Amino acid sequence: MTLQNEIMWDLVESHTGLSRKSEEGLVLYAGQTDNQKMLSEVSYVVPIKMEAVVKTDSTNIRLYFAQKGRLIFNWDSNQDEVRLHSPIKGYTAVNFERLSVNEWAKITWIVNPDHMIVRANDKEVCKVTGAFRDLTGRVGIGPAWGSQLVVKSFRVNGEYRKARKLPQKVASYDEQIITEFITLRNQTLSLMDRIPENISDIIPEGFDSNIHYHFGFILVAWDHGIFPKLKQNYRVPIKYHRMFPIRLKPKDWKEAPPGMLEIRKHLEKQRDEIATISSGQLDVLIKHKQTLRRLLKYFMPLERSHCLMINDIMNSISNGVDKG
Repeated sequence: MTLQNEIMWDLVESHTGLSRKSEEGLVLYAGQTDNQKMLSEVSYVVPIKMEAVVKTDSTNIRLYFAQKGRLIFNWDSNQDEVRLHSPIKGYTAVNFERLSVNEWAKITWIVNPDHMIVRANDKEVCKVTGAFRDLTGRVGIGPAWGSQLVVKSFRVNGEYRKARKLPQKVASYDEQIITEFITLRNQTLSLMDRIPENISDIIPEGFDSNIHYHFGFILVAWDHGIFPKLKQNYRVPIKYHRMFPIRLKPKDWKEAPPGMLEIRKHLEKQRDEIATISSGQLDVLIKHKQTLRRLLKYFMPLERSHCLMINDIMNSISNGVDKG
């Protein structure tokens, strides 16, 4: 049989509970793992063409075919390298400009009997020769290591065969809340990357703080709220705690704040540390009869609220510039 249409909504989770539907498409989450993916219900044979329209909030857009076939864009270890893992020949690494974060990209993977072709936005990335005629297996797509994908379309052109029912693992509640935190922090980092450097210290009319302050506050709030309760030291220098407390505002600063790039590095490191210490420990009682689960549920809405404030400040600055 030949299938030439959209199969996105027919894909099956390898772990239930880590995907959801949205107005933009199919949203896929990944915790600190590379095992979360959506796979086809049927098995395909060569020749086959896969085409995905997808965007990532950070890294790792991964397509799958057969048992060991894997195509990776924005690889977490080197985002300017595309990795094609062939079931026959091992992997091929190709230098290629990373795909833009939060922008739609069209990825095409063609497997013919004697060669594979990979394209990004209709531009050829690589061509690999080999004996691929006898390959058969499911196709799929997924994130990895903290990334979040939105899949707008996933089309397949090729003959397929009936396959055994795919076993599904149930994602635990722990996995879901840690994944939610990682996804939120990736969105915060993505927002930070979109801020023009020359506006981070502007305090627009009607506000008492700037963008710089809010990113610093997010970092300090988590640092103060998590690690001391685990009887651990702060992870960021004490200067941060002096400059970004809740009652102090930028007009009260007596010294230059840490740079935005430095704050970003700490936010990224903090994401990984909190995800690591939370794994398997979410319901262990800590200081004041608190648990990490309760703390995550408290601080995630706080981070979201400050990201909304950052967006409000950006819009106010933009409107002021437009009017000027």
